[in-house]
Order: sequence, then C-alpha cells, then structure tokens
Amino acid sequence: GTDSGRARGSTSAASVNANGNGNGTALSAGDQALKALTEAMTQLLVKLESRMERIEGSLEQHTLSINALSASVDKNFVSLESTVKDVVRSVQLLKDKQELFEAQQEIARATINTTTTNASRKVKEEEPEEIPEDSEEEDDDDEEEEEEE
Repeated sequence: GTDSGRARGSTSAASVNANGNGNGTALSAGDQALKALTEAMTQLLVKLESRMERIEGSLEQHTLSINALSASVDKNFVSLESTVKDVVRSVQLLKDKQELFEAQQEIARATINTTTTNASRKVKEEEPEEIPEDSEEEDDDDEEEEEEE
C-alpha cells in the first residue's frame, strides 16, 4: 500500500520535473496562489497593525487631553470655591458693618434724646426759678415806683 504510493509519487514528481508540466505545474500554481494569498494577508495585517497604532496614539492623545482638561476643571473649581468663600466673607463683613452703623445711629439718637431730655429738664427747672425772681424784681420795682410817687 504505502510503498506503491511512494513509488507513484516519486514517478510523478520525476515525470513532472522532466517534462516541466503536469502535476508539478499545478503544484507550483497552488504554491504561487498560496504565496499571493499569504502576501495579501500580510499586507492587510500590516495595514491593520498601522491603523491600530494610529488608533492607540489617538487614544493616548485623547487621554492626555482629558486628563489636562480634568486638571484644568479641578483648578477652576478650586478657584471658584475660593472666590465664593471670599464673597461670603465680604457679605458677612458688609452685614457686620451695617449692624455697627445701625447701632451707632441708635446710640446717637439715644444720646440726642438724652441730651434733649436733660436740656428740657434744665430749662424747666430754671424757668420756675427765674420767673419768681423776675416777678419779685418787677414787684420790687413796682413797689419802689409807688413809693417814689
């Protein structure tokens, strides 16, 4: 069985080689087709690998851009937070100043009211004393005038 197959295969290979055609030509055409197919697949794989490298590069660039944007956004949020805190402090300062101003006005009003009240009391206290003195003097003057006459 196997010896006869080998013998035939050898004989056919010898006859193909000697004639230059036959099964040897078919085999060489198959080799050429396989070689062409392998080369085409290799070219496609090279193109695919090149595209994958470009995609990986692009992905890395996008990742770097996103990280940079993220860092920038973080800085902006920190800055915004600081600004908001400053505004809150300023608003509190303005409220405190307003309260202080209102308290000063109230103290000034109370001082004015106290001064006015005290002055009114002094005037009231002085008026009765002056009136009797004036009336006595007038009475004395009247009496002196009557005596002179």
